[in-house]
Amino acid sequence: MAASDAPADIVLQHEIFDLAFHPSSNLVATANISGDVHMFGYASSGNELKFTSAHHTESCRSCIFSEDGAALYSVSADKSIQATDVRTGRAIGTLASAHSAPINVVTNVTGQGGVLATGDDNGVVKFWDLRQRTCVNEYKDHQDFISDIIYVADKDKVIASSGDGTISIMNWKHKKTESSYQLEDEPLSLAVIKNGKTVVCGTQEGTLGFYKWGKWEDISDRMVGHPKSIDTLVKIDEDTVVTGSGDGLLRLVSIAPHSIKGVVGEHEGFSVERIRMSGDGSLLGSCSHDKRVKFWNTSGLREKAAGAPRAASGAGMAAGASTEEDDADEWEDAEDDDDMAVDDDDDDDGNGFDYTAAARSAGGAFLSDL
Repeated sequence: MAASDAPADIVLQHEIFDLAFHPSSNLVATANISGDVHMFGYASSGNELKFTSAHHTESCRSCIFSEDGAALYSVSADKSIQATDVRTGRAIGTLASAHSAPINVVTNVTGQGGVLATGDDNGVVKFWDLRQRTCVNEYKDHQDFISDIIYVADKDKVIASSGDGTISIMNWKHKKTESSYQLEDEPLSLAVIKNGKTVVCGTQEGTLGFYKWGKWEDISDRMVGHPKSIDTLVKIDEDTVVTGSGDGLLRLVSIAPHSIKGVVGEHEGFSVERIRMSGDGSLLGSCSHDKRVKFWNTSGLREKAAGAPRAASGAGMAAGASTEEDDADEWEDAEDDDDMAVDDDDDDDGNGFDYTAAARSAGGAFLSDL
C-alpha cells in the first residue's frame, strides 16, 4: 500500500513500548521508556501533539483508552496505574502501588462498566473495578512476567501469556483459571480468531502456536516462517492476523490454511513492540525501538489475504503441521512521510485510586460514572 494513504510517521526522542488508538476519534497515545505518555491527533494532512503526561517516575510500558474514550489509562515500571483526562491531559486518578512488581500490560475488560486487567513482572494478574476504585480479583498462576493480556468478550474470559511458557484462561468474575501445559518456548503475544474457537500465540523463537478453545493441554498446530520473535499480533478477520517481529517486519498471515501472504511494512530492522488497529478499522499503527509510530492503511489487506501466498524464503510450516482448511465443525467449542519530532526527555499493594481535589474538579466526575 502506498505510504501516502496513511498519516506520516510520529517520531519521538525515546523508545516506544506501546500505543493505543482512541475508540472513536483520530487520536493515538504512546507509552514511552522515559515514563511519559504522549497523545497525538493524526490525519493524512498532518499530525498534532495534543498533550504530554509526565506522571510516571519510571518507564511507561502500556496504555489503553477507556471504552468511552474519556480517559487514558497507563501502567509503568514504577508499579502505578495512572488515569488521564483525554480532554485536558490532566491526571484524574492515581493508584501508586497497584502491584508489588513493575507492570507490563493493561487492557479493558469491555462491556463491564469500567474494569481493567493488569499484569506484572512477577506473573501476577489483577482486575480493577473503577467504580469501586479497588482490586476485585488477583491471580498468581504464573511464575514469570506477563507478556500479553486479551479479553474474549463472547466467552467473558481473559487470557494471559507469560514468560514461564504457559497461557492462562481466567474466569475473572469467579477466580477460576484454566492453564495450558508449559511450552518449549515463551509466549509473547495473543489473538483469538475462527469465531472464538482458536487462540493464536506468537513466541520468542518465531513460531505461531494454535490452541483449540478449551483444549489447553497442548497446542493443536504450529506454523514457522518468522526468523525472529513474534512480539505482537493483531486480528484482521477470523482467518487472518498481522504479526510484528523482532526483525522489524509486519507480516500478513493467513491461518488454516497457513501461509505468509506478504509484508505489510517494516521498521527497518528494529523490533516491532506493538501493533494496534484504529477504532474504525481503517489503519494499523505500529511502534518500535526506532522511536517511531508508523501507520498502515488496511484497505486491501483482506483481499490480499484471500489471494495466493507470497513466496518467501523460510516461510513454511513446521513438520507435521496441517495445511488443510479446518472444517468449522472440527473446531470444537469447549465452553466452561513528513515526520513530527517531539522532545520527551525525561521501576505493599494498594487498594484504591487516589483522587486529589484538583483531579476531582478537573475531570473526576466522569470516572465516578464508570
